[in-house]
Amino acid sequence: MRRRDFIKVITGSAVAWPLSSRAQQRNRGPKIGIILNSAETDPVGKSRVSVVEDQLSRLGWADANNVEIEARWAAGKTDLMLAFASQFVSQPVDVIIAHTTPLVAVLKQLTSTIPIVFVAVADPIGPGFVKSFDYPGGNITGFTNIEETMGGKWVELLREIAPSVKRASMLFNPETANAGGGGGIYLKSIETAARDTGTELIVSAVHDPPTSMRFSPLWRKGRAAAF
Repeated sequence: MRRRDFIKVITGSAVAWPLSSRAQQRNRGPKIGIILNSAETDPVGKSRVSVVEDQLSRLGWADANNVEIEARWAAGKTDLMLAFASQFVSQPVDVIIAHTTPLVAVLKQLTSTIPIVFVAVADPIGPGFVKSFDYPGGNITGFTNIEETMGGKWVELLREIAPSVKRASMLFNPETANAGGGGGIYLKSIETAARDTGTELIVSAVHDPPTSMRFSPLWRKGRAAAF
């Protein structure tokens, strides 16, 4: 081979390599990131991931074939929520499935472009995840099967089960509740039902399990109930 022809071959190969690499990157399958606010050992959390994989498979998308699915388990820990959310945003993935309000709140701060699909979010409008149910807007959408008036039903059911109960305590974590320190979307209906049924309501912010234990003597003595 003449020197001039040899140079042409090498030069052509050098140009083709990065083009081929870029083409492979463009042709890669979409990547889906799933973040659950439960532990990896939680059977319910595992079943949720399995359902996502099964439904995608029915639509022709199979993991390790034409789509890549990665699941992360935050287990209710705020540091893991931030770490996993940051990881998926920086990679980046093509879409993120986020489980519970705290995770969606973290993701909302990190990206306004990656599509986010939420589940188990009681009030997506209150925190500003979506503008409305009819027109979500932005990059966040999802579904909720939670109705705020359920709180009042809990009080009514409690009085039917245990008519002697005169005091009830609503325990919530202001760091993870769907409406923060306000007690969440259920509080209003709970207060209304408690007033209508003559139940004294105690609204208690609980940050950790040891804090909640101070209410246990009341429960054991039957002087109060918690929900």
